[in-house]
Amino acid sequence: MSDTPTTRVPCPYALGATFSLQISPPQGESFVAEAKVVHVYAPFTRSSVMKVALTPESTGTTLPDEAILKVYDRRFANDQDARCSFE
Repeated sequence: MSDTPTTRVPCPYALGATFSLQISPPQGESFVAEAKVVHVYAPFTRSSVMKVALTPESTGTTLPDEAILKVYDRRFANDQDARCSFE
């Protein structure tokens, strides 16, 4: 067994969390959209799934007000219940 200490990383995929999303449309310039988590679909399995609200500054005519964000983050791919609090 290794003597290397393990560091627990808090789960970033929680209600109220905000993310900057790099959007690369098929045509046109890429841009950044700000997203706030408004609902978490828990428990997580291999991917974290959340409903996010896109901020008014980042939504243009091509983006909806809300979207589903699905993230595969291997730090949280297994044993989600032990690492993420869904309350």
